[in-house]
Amino acid sequence: MALYYAWHHGYSAFQDAKTDTLILVSPGDRVMLTCDPIAANSIFRDSSFGKPKDLISLLNIFGPTITGSDGSEARLYRRITAPFFGQATMKEVWTESVISASILMQVVNENTEELRPILARLTLYLLNVLCFEAPQNCLRTLRNQERSADGHTLGYSQAMATFLENFPIVSYTPSLLLGI
Repeated sequence: MALYYAWHHGYSAFQDAKTDTLILVSPGDRVMLTCDPIAANSIFRDSSFGKPKDLISLLNIFGPTITGSDGSEARLYRRITAPFFGQATMKEVWTESVISASILMQVVNENTEELRPILARLTLYLLNVLCFEAPQNCLRTLRNQERSADGHTLGYSQAMATFLENFPIVSYTPSLLLGI
């Protein structure tokens, strides 16, 4: 109950206790909650704390991940992914997101289509621009007016959106049945 309160009421739980760190003790376990940046930084940088082994398995649904690993394996994942989360990338993501948000508002105001397909196209647009440096027209992509390549009926974003929408079916159905 105390964990629920701290999670949903933010700093007020710490303010009520007049401290920046709370330790919750129950017969099942001990949990430390902190809003002190120095303490949080120490915990995340100090490998002696580790992650609870029984909870890590919950994060590894599709195999080991950064959040679902600990120790040397987690350090390896962080080292591999670190170049992609630098200051330059974050600045580019922010700039593209602000531009795309203004275009998104324009498209949403003029469109009666459901929001989910528009947001799916926006996500694909941002991934293409940021990860693959693929030049695209955001407004045309969000309006679903993308031109298809010769010999194809769907544009890239339309094809990707359709594929991702049907991904569970495609990934779990044997390829012989799909005719692939």
